[in-house]
Amino acid sequence: MESGPSGSDFIFCILTELLLFLTCHFILRKTAPMKTYLTSIVFLSFFITGTFAQDFQDVSSSMGLDGYCGLCGHGGGVSFVDFNGDGFDDLSFATASGQNPMFYEYDPANNEFDLILSPVTNTAENKQVLWVDYDNDGDKDLFITSEFAPNHLYQNNGSFSFTEVTAAAGLPIQNDPTYGTAFGDYNNDGFLDIYVANRSVSNIYTNYLYESDGDGTFTDVTTVSGTGDGFSLTFCSAFLDIDDDGNQDIYNSQDKVEYLNTMFQNDGDDTFSDVSSSSNTDLAFDAMNVGVGDYDNDGDLDIYVTNSNVGNSLLQNDGTGVFTEVADAAGVAMYRLTWGGNFFDVDNDMDLDLYVSAAGNGDPDLFGSELYLNDISTNTFSEANCPGMTGDSINSYANAIGDFNNDGKPDIAVNNSDQVPGQEVNFQLWENTTSNANNYLKVNLIGTDSNRDGIGSWIEVFIDGNKYTRYKHCGVAYLAQNSDTELIGLGTNTMADSVRVRWLSGTVDVLYEVVANTSITIEEGSAPLAVEWSNFELEITEKKTVLLKWSTFSETNNEGFEIQKSTNAFDFGEIAWQAGNQNTLSVNDYTFEDEDIEGGKVYYYRLKQIDSDGTFSYSKVISAELAEGNNDRFSFFPNPTLENSVSLSIDSKNETLAFFELYNLNGQQILAKELSLQKGNNKQELSLSKFPAGIYFGKVQIAGEVFVNRLIIQ
Repeated sequence: MESGPSGSDFIFCILTELLLFLTCHFILRKTAPMKTYLTSIVFLSFFITGTFAQDFQDVSSSMGLDGYCGLCGHGGGVSFVDFNGDGFDDLSFATASGQNPMFYEYDPANNEFDLILSPVTNTAENKQVLWVDYDNDGDKDLFITSEFAPNHLYQNNGSFSFTEVTAAAGLPIQNDPTYGTAFGDYNNDGFLDIYVANRSVSNIYTNYLYESDGDGTFTDVTTVSGTGDGFSLTFCSAFLDIDDDGNQDIYNSQDKVEYLNTMFQNDGDDTFSDVSSSSNTDLAFDAMNVGVGDYDNDGDLDIYVTNSNVGNSLLQNDGTGVFTEVADAAGVAMYRLTWGGNFFDVDNDMDLDLYVSAAGNGDPDLFGSELYLNDISTNTFSEANCPGMTGDSINSYANAIGDFNNDGKPDIAVNNSDQVPGQEVNFQLWENTTSNANNYLKVNLIGTDSNRDGIGSWIEVFIDGNKYTRYKHCGVAYLAQNSDTELIGLGTNTMADSVRVRWLSGTVDVLYEVVANTSITIEEGSAPLAVEWSNFELEITEKKTVLLKWSTFSETNNEGFEIQKSTNAFDFGEIAWQAGNQNTLSVNDYTFEDEDIEGGKVYYYRLKQIDSDGTFSYSKVISAELAEGNNDRFSFFPNPTLENSVSLSIDSKNETLAFFELYNLNGQQILAKELSLQKGNNKQELSLSKFPAGIYFGKVQIAGEVFVNRLIIQ
């Protein structure tokens, strides 16, 4: 198996870098001051060592992947899913008319792929090949779409033999012009529904939503659900949750500018609303792809849509389901004829990168698929320029992400299309040969109340109070299906503090202290959440303190909450402890007031929730920025004071009246009085004989302005 650049390529690259190094050495040493010289050499060394930081090698030939799609109009699909249940990702490719789809099993003993006899007979030109457990029986069934022939649903009989059940399942057997399809559970009943995307050139067909009846059959609910989308040219669709309300929405990529992309928001009552315009997702161009992922690590789902050479679109979610187009600013507009675009973490550095397939159709300016690396600190991407991928100008369409050899590094499978008859272009398998010290975690899901495959679930990994989010799909990007196993980069961390799964049923499971470089399987309901959070927020009070507030829906063995604080968002220290309610299924509200603050600073807070057995999880991090105290016209003297009175000083410009209030630490008003003022400094004695020692806050209102100051009585 190929595992890196060929010997000649490697030597050439090394000699080239060495020559560059020596050239720069002599130029800099002769012309630059010593400090500049040393800085430049360090930078050059970093550049050289980083040249091979990310790389992929096309191992399709050596791994036995010698098949090809053929003359597939607009390409064919690819699935990177373990279809035989042996724990290793397999490959399935759609093909042109006259041959069955091609299925390759990975053989770990020989580290190669074996082409197996197709378990189904389907010689129409295929578009998408999806493996899905639609009947929740624990094995993978098969759904294949076609543009010029009926779509087909094949039920797995349990021994990797299949029965064609399309008509029996209530699905149409007409020749719909279908490209993409996606499975999701839009009504959260535990059974997967089907959304079919039709590219109707003749304006006869619409898209269709088929609801699962729970008994292996489906009902057409397109009209009543409001998801038909009229007559359209839809290449692909995806189920996703744009506003994190627990309901799956649907997004469609529409070919040609006259058909705007459509976003259907799930209303939670078996109907959808068209929010394409209000969500800013109604793109008008030759849209092909719906890639979905949280590229900016803010906990919501963003969308990547490919286009012709006028530029792709990256839709950044603001968390409420409203999007902003940022492709140019992020550096991923690309400006080539592009098709499949998939988010995944190339180097396991805890942010999502992007691979985009391109097909130039004879125009050299449009050739070249591209791998983009994410710089999460700036929310921008840069071209990876992997040595192994240099010169790749094949007409590529669908790509899918998996890890065929279980080495914890995501690989890329690509389905290409012949450019001319008789010149077959093989499938591609790009093996990830990236070398770094980063770790990973693999997560598999088994639904019980939810659908068996866990489609529509949120997978959230928490490390040091930060959350890294993945979302489970069955059909995403252009004609693609990524691995059922979620591969999540952990960077240099050797452990995840916790892994949380939020299922469509509403069940939440959490595993704590999960060791890196392992594969875990989470069955729904097997790892119940010790504490189910509702919210964590703060407010700055009138007393210029920070009031933290949080709630829980339920608690199991909850010892309590360690309240932590930081001034740099990294170095957190405990400032207080709040006992939990141990075991309760009711809503519980908690508060804590932080009085140890200064104006002009930013403070960061998080909660460490600890169970009775010592396991723990972290909340999100929230921050408060306190402005400098506005006390130039109001003060106490002396402060602190040991006396029974204090002098209240107020500067008046031309005002004749002020209103003074004094509060204790519980926020209770204990004194209020109206003050007559003269121009200039006004001093009034305030009796303290009735007030015990402690901290108080005085507030003065003058002509609509408010001034606050703290008083300490000792």
